[in-house]
Amino acid sequence: MTTLRTKGFETGKRLLHYDKHRTEHDWTDQFDYELAADDFLTKSMTSSLRECRRRRDGALMRYDSSTGEFGILHISGYVGTYLYRRYRGQEYFEKECQ
Repeated sequence: MTTLRTKGFETGKRLLHYDKHRTEHDWTDQFDYELAADDFLTKSMTSSLRECRRRRDGALMRYDSSTGEFGILHISGYVGTYLYRRYRGQEYFEKECQ
C-alpha cells in the first residue's frame, strides 16, 4: 500500500466521503479513494491544474480542468474532499477562489 503524503481523511470521514463519491470512478474501496485524493492533492503542478488558498480557513483548493478532479486539503493536513469528474468541482473552485 502506498504511503499517504497527506494525513488522509479524518477518522470516520473516509467512508462517508467514499460513499458519497463512489460512483464517480472505479475505486475498489474507501482506501483506494483516499489514495487517489492523496495523489491528486500532492501531485506536481501541470498546465491544467489550478490551485488557491481559501480565504476563510487557508485550505488548499485544487481543480484540474483536464481531468475534472477537485480536492480540498485543510491546513491540518487532512483531506477535506475529493471529487472526480463532477461539474460542481469547477463551480466550487471558481466561487471560492475569486
